[in-house]
Amino acid sequence: MKRRHGHFWFILTLIAVLVGCGNSNVSGSPDGESPQTEDGAFPEKPITVFVGFPAGGSTDLAARTAAEVVKKYVPNGAEFVIENKPGGGGAVAATDVVNATGDGYTLGFSPFGPFTLTPHYGNTTYSYDDIIPIAQTVTSSYIFAVKADAPWQTFEEWLDHVQEQPGSFTYGTPGARSGPQVAMEALSLETGMDLSTVPFEGNAPAKTALLGGHVDGIVLSESDIVPSVENGELRALLYFGKEKPQGLPDDVPTADEMGFVFFDFGFFFFGPKELDVTVRDQLSEAFEQAMNDPELIEAYEKLYLVPSYASPDELTTLIEAEYVTNEEIVKAAGLDQEE
Repeated sequence: MKRRHGHFWFILTLIAVLVGCGNSNVSGSPDGESPQTEDGAFPEKPITVFVGFPAGGSTDLAARTAAEVVKKYVPNGAEFVIENKPGGGGAVAATDVVNATGDGYTLGFSPFGPFTLTPHYGNTTYSYDDIIPIAQTVTSSYIFAVKADAPWQTFEEWLDHVQEQPGSFTYGTPGARSGPQVAMEALSLETGMDLSTVPFEGNAPAKTALLGGHVDGIVLSESDIVPSVENGELRALLYFGKEKPQGLPDDVPTADEMGFVFFDFGFFFFGPKELDVTVRDQLSEAFEQAMNDPELIEAYEKLYLVPSYASPDELTTLIEAEYVTNEEIVKAAGLDQEE
């Protein structure tokens, strides 16, 4: 009897150990291994990231650079596959992500604009809060520049000129009612300027038009302007953000220093509103670790991008605030009435 009884307790102990091991595979081990989904460990396959702008642009490069480093911090070394879906100023890719399933295998990477600006024009099927932010990796802003041989050496000289000759100055943007135009419209409202906007199909055509003398100035992103300032082609007159990137001369003022509305916006990874919260948190933590990786920091700086992590909660606040600000500017400038 004693031998049989002992055998019985041995079997119970063995079952308990096996059940305990099974439970640890479902809930994650105490040493911080990855959370699990119902189907197993996430991720089990490559993650597709839609980018709403062409390959080779600043948004695309920011996404690919982060994706290459973050896989070191995601379980299984999962790949992030970047798929470019340009169109609608980023709205085409944003729409596809909004309509995706919430399993975490379809994400997006974008500047704030497709969510904080484009919906104000009434041509999107989504709003700014139809997504789940995951992680910001970059902050950026716009730069107003003229040719290096232009007659204006400073922003103040240029401002005096355009105020004395309303309507005479033309500036190029990467698209009608795009973020750079909104920034310049805000500046015009604050200073009483009357400028003529010339929209182009992208950053490169706008820059080419300036160098060819077809417009008097341009408002584009940092990565499009700073290299040309450094090589002597362009002269930067105003940085629309708060903290200047490397490569801009010290005497270039910021909008914040001048007392104007400033435009600092992020580039961020996001998922559909139904994204599993556990997956979101795991990905956000992986990106936070990647943002402390010297490899990613150095790569971003070479692209004239400012590395900057923001959590899902922080992003939610930033995006909502920019949505409200853009709404005020769009209405005041009458951009919501344009076709």
